[in-house]
Amino acid sequence: MKNNLPAQFIAMGLVPGYPSLASSYKIAEILLKNKVDVVEFSASFSEPVADGPVLAKAHQEVIKNKISKSRIFDFYEKLRQKHQDQFFFVIEYANIIYHAGIENYYKKLAQVKIDALLIPDVPLEEIRPYKKMAEKYRIGQILIVSPNLENDHILKIAKVSEPFIYLTTVTGVTGKRKTIAKSTLDFIKTVKRLTKKPLLVGFGIQYLAQIKQIFKAGASGIVICSKLVSMKDDYQKIEKYSRKVSSFLTCKGFV
Repeated sequence: MKNNLPAQFIAMGLVPGYPSLASSYKIAEILLKNKVDVVEFSASFSEPVADGPVLAKAHQEVIKNKISKSRIFDFYEKLRQKHQDQFFFVIEYANIIYHAGIENYYKKLAQVKIDALLIPDVPLEEIRPYKKMAEKYRIGQILIVSPNLENDHILKIAKVSEPFIYLTTVTGVTGKRKTIAKSTLDFIKTVKRLTKKPLLVGFGIQYLAQIKQIFKAGASGIVICSKLVSMKDDYQKIEKYSRKVSSFLTCKGFV
């Protein structure tokens, strides 16, 4: 696992295989060309309980097109061969990992040099066998904190989550929201006070005004996925949007 992320960073996500593997590769290359710091791969599952309608639809499309996990891992490997120093992390549901065999799954991640894994439907209380394999294969194990958690629980998550904590701006599923509530900004500030672990904030972010608010509240990074996936294979739109967002920190004087 690499741990060379800048103090403030931009992450963007895609669904591997949506709308095709070839288009996913092209989208990833656009993001990397535009200096996105972190790429999130939202791997498909039939019942993505933490994902909103945009991502759920993309997941279903990948499954309908019978794009196998083996081909998805080939996709990861192809990207890694060209981009040795880029930080890549995968979001995968527990059912997929369990059926592949927990150790076997982490071993495959290590073979294609994925840096970290987030399992959205595995809480802290059940993370131990996954964390054990993450440590064995030197894969970061990312955990989620959400606004409904007590401070002591957040502290426990902070001790386990590596190399950052994935902080959700709302409790529930991902999607599009135009404003960041004061309660959310206060939550970011609270978690920031509790831990020195970097905070990656996600779930529904797409506007520059939101990004500015989140960084000012103390986040280390923001992640945008649903907005990007909604563009499907409109490469021109993806190019323009990812360039605007990835240059935001420098342009606004945050770094």
